[in-house]
Amino acid sequence: MIFFLLLFVFNVSAQYGPGRGPWQTGRPEDYGLSTSDLDAAESATNSGVSGRTCYLVIKNGVVVYERYRGTGSVTTRRAAYSCTKSMCGSLYGIAVQQGWASVTDKVSDRNRGTRNCNNNALFQHVLTMTGQSSNINNPRFSYDTTGTGCLDCISDFIAENNPDGISTNDWKNKFWHDIIGLESMTWSGSNLGCGFGATTSCRDLARAAQLYLNDGAWPGVGQVMNEQYTKDSRKQMLTNIGENYGYTVWRQANDPVDPDVSSFNGMYSQCAYMTKDHEAIIVSMGQGDITGALCSRAWTNSRNAIISKNVRHLYNITLSAEERAKEDAFVRSSGVPHEEILAMGKIMQANSNDFPEEDIRAYEEYLAQYWNKLKHSSY
Repeated sequence: MIFFLLLFVFNVSAQYGPGRGPWQTGRPEDYGLSTSDLDAAESATNSGVSGRTCYLVIKNGVVVYERYRGTGSVTTRRAAYSCTKSMCGSLYGIAVQQGWASVTDKVSDRNRGTRNCNNNALFQHVLTMTGQSSNINNPRFSYDTTGTGCLDCISDFIAENNPDGISTNDWKNKFWHDIIGLESMTWSGSNLGCGFGATTSCRDLARAAQLYLNDGAWPGVGQVMNEQYTKDSRKQMLTNIGENYGYTVWRQANDPVDPDVSSFNGMYSQCAYMTKDHEAIIVSMGQGDITGALCSRAWTNSRNAIISKNVRHLYNITLSAEERAKEDAFVRSSGVPHEEILAMGKIMQANSNDFPEEDIRAYEEYLAQYWNKLKHSSY
């Protein structure tokens, strides 16, 4: 009997987090961490990413560190940009758990249309940003910034197939938003956009990330997203696609602290990093680098500080100068491509009431700098 009870316990996904209620807060030291180390990580992140308004650390489902700068506060909301993609991926994982979706389903078999997806694309291609590949047997990563190219097939799929017969927005509210107790996030639309559109507080972004970290389980509810789907989401399910990308989440390959660390990343460096090895989340939001590439620094500046002291000896947390240089090169080469920034920027300018004025101004400054560099490089 004891053996079977232990077997049951070890096969149940961890259910950390606030449930439907408020976040619990605690001292870093009570979780094997150091306040001074986290102070240093926050300061380094603010310097390395720039324009930060919040920095949040969750350990074992508890807020152990929280700092706001400038106009930031617990209730402040910011446009999440492409973090929305990861949330849309979680909706698909919920449908998998409910039994009416599979990553191996062919999009054209389930949806009335395939948008710009390859007609032979499976939903695993949609989720990995390879759905627009001309040769689906040799898929290649192509970032769908606005979501309208292929990613919105997830929203179409839910609208056309959910057993409740309700809109994607209503289904999202019923089976995700209300279940994990989101307090102030807004994300709506008659056809819920998967590419961007969510506006969130730092604490609500942490809730969305905590569901991933729990392998899809949630306190007081049980399994919400499919467990295997969620575990697969942070792995390289399709190899040689040209990018470290799981199911709508970014991956930081060969990381010395957690080789499967994954993240939600958005323009202007909206970040939520998740490490299952350490049951920790780092959230950083603000008006930073327009490409989102500098989000990586929120992780690299913080990863050593979220390792509990009882396991710290197992990790080589001091990188050589060469290893640091490789990571810095990775940061500089990652991020949203220029063409994708232009596509998103045009939407922002055409719908200026839906985006922060400072973000539109930053886009216009980026554009001016880009054309100025191009002009001088042509001489």
